[in-house]
Amino acid sequence: MKKFHLALSLCAVLCLSAQADEKSSATDASKSKDSNTQSLGVIEVTSDSSTPSTVDDVKINTRNATLVKDVFRDIPGVYVGGTNGMNQKIYMRGVSDRGLNITIDGAKQNGNTFHHNADLLIDPDLIKAVEVDVGARSVVNGSGALGGSVAFRTVDASDMLEDGQDIGAKLKVGYTSNNEGYSQSAMLYGKAFDSLDMLAAFKHYGYGFGESGNGKPTGGDGNDINYLLKAGYSFLDFHKISLSTEHMQYKGLYPLRPEFGSWLNGQLDNRKYERDTHTIKYTYNPSDLLELDITGYYTKHQRIGSTSTNVKWGVETKGGKIGAKSKFETGDLAHTLRYGFDYYRSENYVKPGNLRPEKVDNYSFYIEDAMRYGGLTVTPGVRYERHELKTYNGRGANISSYKYKFNEVSPALALDYEIGAGFGAFASYARVFRGPDVMESMMAAGTSRGRSLSWMANENLKATTGNAYEIGGRYKSELGENSSVSLTAKYFRTEYKNLIVDNNARGGRNRRLPGRRSKYFMQG
Repeated sequence: MKKFHLALSLCAVLCLSAQADEKSSATDASKSKDSNTQSLGVIEVTSDSSTPSTVDDVKINTRNATLVKDVFRDIPGVYVGGTNGMNQKIYMRGVSDRGLNITIDGAKQNGNTFHHNADLLIDPDLIKAVEVDVGARSVVNGSGALGGSVAFRTVDASDMLEDGQDIGAKLKVGYTSNNEGYSQSAMLYGKAFDSLDMLAAFKHYGYGFGESGNGKPTGGDGNDINYLLKAGYSFLDFHKISLSTEHMQYKGLYPLRPEFGSWLNGQLDNRKYERDTHTIKYTYNPSDLLELDITGYYTKHQRIGSTSTNVKWGVETKGGKIGAKSKFETGDLAHTLRYGFDYYRSENYVKPGNLRPEKVDNYSFYIEDAMRYGGLTVTPGVRYERHELKTYNGRGANISSYKYKFNEVSPALALDYEIGAGFGAFASYARVFRGPDVMESMMAAGTSRGRSLSWMANENLKATTGNAYEIGGRYKSELGENSSVSLTAKYFRTEYKNLIVDNNARGGRNRRLPGRRSKYFMQG
């Protein structure tokens, strides 16, 4: 028997203009709608192979998006599973988020707290745009992109304000009948002195267990809250400094193994999962010859087991990135040169109990040049990475530090040709690399389920490497002013070597390799 449920969303928007002349203000606003202005409620999702797709406000309001999967469902090759925020995971071409490079406002989302939980916490209401690159095709996508990359960007005041408006507000309430969920959110944004812009957003979402198609309970019973604070200051024409802080929290009654639907009954516990991200960004864009973006960030995501014990399993990641883009011409060639430097450190922890957290340090440089001649674009690139994992070897008084070091040069080459009449073809090759991550946070204290674990290092551990190939064609035609049709067909093949499929210990014990006991399990 099919079951139907109701989802409603009501949104009220208030915009106050400092202009005295309403007629003049309306005229100026209509002229200012350029590509940098986002309508309220729109999430722009751009995918690879020159085939951008947009999830517009009609779809968002109809779907009443509460999880990332409600936003991504239209992108081929991308799947987001999960029935609640505790277990929403992104998969690209069969690779989970453990093998993807995921960022929020440039802040890397790294590490694994608990193998039955996902590590992605984000509210769709705060997303301005999502840049999705399915597969490994470019060196710009960051470290560890075995299956692709996802870059979320949250909204700021300049995206919400129309030209001539100095202050605005967005109020929204929603209801879903399946899980009897109620959401309330408020957003206030404005600018002053033509140089300072600020935004504050808050949301609460309360819900109960939903009902699956066969009548079984699903999801969780909880209360989610999140807030986002942003401020930006522009000065000297081409400079801007931005600060942001974001908190996301899921709290309530959830299954111990949230990805196992059959484990719902009798396996419930009060738990909390939260993420905090703080960023500082500097941009300088005097001309096409230089677009500079410098970002520093700190992200902490942690899972609090039973709220009665208050044990915390988490990962902290801090880092910085410098990215630049230059556009210029040499003869008949038009160049788009991208180059930069990335660094991050991840550290796992268990509080209380973990006196020796693992640490990962990753340094990388990259350069890529998209050279266009007529309809042909050739994009060579190369990335160099140094990856270090500091871990431990032994048990108790005999424990000692142990460090893995990897150096890798990863080239890439992409070809794109505009044939004409809306047709195009593309091909690419990329070398992929991902160093071993810190172990699952649950295991970081050296105990699991009452057992004491021996951290025996694996001297033969190697980083994951591989080769990614892709070839395909596309067609796009404009049907009207606001409509188009596009088709894309592609063949891809990715070969992995020394694939690290898990960073945790099965059954509370270290996974076994021939002749060794190791935290890391590899398959050739």
